[in-house]
Amino acid sequence: MSEILLHVENLKKYFPTNEKDKFVKAVDNVSFDIYKGETLGVVGESGCGKSTTGRLVLNLITPTEGVVEFKGQDLTKLSRRQMRSMRRQMQIIFQDPYASLNPRMSVSEIIAESMKLHKLYSKDEILELYFNTIYLGEGCYGVQSASRVYFGKDVQNLTLAECASLIGITNNPSIYDPYINEEKNRERQETILWQMKEQGYITSEEEYQAALKQEMVFQNGSKEESGESNGYFSYFVDQVIRDVVNDLMEETGYSETI
Repeated sequence: MSEILLHVENLKKYFPTNEKDKFVKAVDNVSFDIYKGETLGVVGESGCGKSTTGRLVLNLITPTEGVVEFKGQDLTKLSRRQMRSMRRQMQIIFQDPYASLNPRMSVSEIIAESMKLHKLYSKDEILELYFNTIYLGEGCYGVQSASRVYFGKDVQNLTLAECASLIGITNNPSIYDPYINEEKNRERQETILWQMKEQGYITSEEEYQAALKQEMVFQNGSKEESGESNGYFSYFVDQVIRDVVNDLMEETGYSETI
C-alpha cells in the first residue's frame, strides 16, 4: 500500500462571535488521509469550510483542535522557521486567479518572488533560468537558440542593438517576431534601448545613438509558417544532448570526435 502523504484527524476551527460563549464552527471534526499519488476532492456549498480546511492543512491559520501530519510531521507543532522550510513542498491554488496575481508584477517577477522567499536561487540564477527558457518565436526557447536563429551567432557575440531586438520579442512573439513584423520589432527595440538609457544601463549618448543606427541583419527566414525545424535547440534540449553524449563517452570510452 502507498504511504500516507497527508493525515488529518479531528480537525476543528471555531471562530468567536460578538456573543459570549458562541462560536462559528467553520470546520468541525474533519478527518481524512491522502496517499501518495492520490487526489482528494472536497465538495460543498459556499461557506461550508472548504477553503478554511485548506488553510488549516497548510498551517496558514491555527486549528482550534486536531492533527495535521504531512509525511509524518505534525505541522501544528512546527516553528515558523520549520514551517517556512516545509512550505516548499506544498502550495495553495486560489479559485480566482485575479485575486492571487499582482497586476503590478510580470509573470517572471511573480515566479521569482517565491524563489527569493525560500532562498532557493540567487537573483542572477533566477534571471539565467528565465533567459534560458523563455519563448522567443520561431520555435526558439532561450536566448542562445534565438540568437542563432535570428542572427546566426552565439548570444555572447550579440551587439547591444541585437540584444534589444531579441528582448523586444518577449512582449508578444506573434507580434514582435522580426520575420513576421520587422517594423513592430524595430519599435520595441527602440523603446527598450531608450529605457536602458533612462535606467543607466547605457551610460553614454554615443553608445545609445550607435545602437539606434545599427542596421539589423537577420540571417534566416521564418520557419513557423512552413512547419520546418530551424535546426537549433533550446538550452534544456542542448543540455540533455550534452548529458547523453557525456554518458555515452563514459560508458563506451569513445571521444566526441569519433
